[in-house]
Amino acid sequence: MKRTNAFLLQQTIGQWRLVFLVSAANLAVSCVVHLIWGTSEEQPWNNYAREKRRIKDAESASPAETKEFIEAKTDEEDDKAKGEVKAEHRDRFMECGEHATCYKRYECIVNKLKREIRKADEFLKKCEKCDKQRPIVHRLTNEEKRRIVNKLKCASQDCCFLVEELRMHRAEVKYLTGAYEKLIFKYNEMLTRQRCLLQQVSFSVFFIVARRAARYECRFFGSR
Repeated sequence: MKRTNAFLLQQTIGQWRLVFLVSAANLAVSCVVHLIWGTSEEQPWNNYAREKRRIKDAESASPAETKEFIEAKTDEEDDKAKGEVKAEHRDRFMECGEHATCYKRYECIVNKLKREIRKADEFLKKCEKCDKQRPIVHRLTNEEKRRIVNKLKCASQDCCFLVEELRMHRAEVKYLTGAYEKLIFKYNEMLTRQRCLLQQVSFSVFFIVARRAARYECRFFGSR
């Protein structure tokens, strides 16, 4: 018995040693791999090296390229601010209880914005056709015109997306109200069934009690 226990103990110790050696080897291999390829910029976890390299390239580039880099950065900041404003508008609309009025109001805002875009397009076309205002329009480069048009399109698309979200939210609210009404109807049905069952139980209890009382009376009078 003692020999078998000692043999089992040695076997478990050997297994634990093997597990420890395998884990140590795995850790060593992972450390070597990280030291060899971890500092490369192509790895997905090394964001710091990529950002540092991008800043260094921007500093060593020409002034035109640095200007484009600054413009791209400002565009990203504008997109972030636009996303924050969009989230703020969504939170305001979600907090409001009158979904239909909010939806109509926002549709009016979207239509107004579309009208303003059409007016701006018509004004630009008139300015391009007019000889007096043509030099004022041609001072803008094609990139600036494209940027203005893209900003207007992005604003109109954001408004359309918010309108679609409001439509979905309104449909969801309708579905939830319908489900709530169904639950109330089922709850009322359960209450009526419970009342019927209580009446049946009370009637059956009264009948059993009356029957037993009649039996006791028969026994009592029969014994006399």
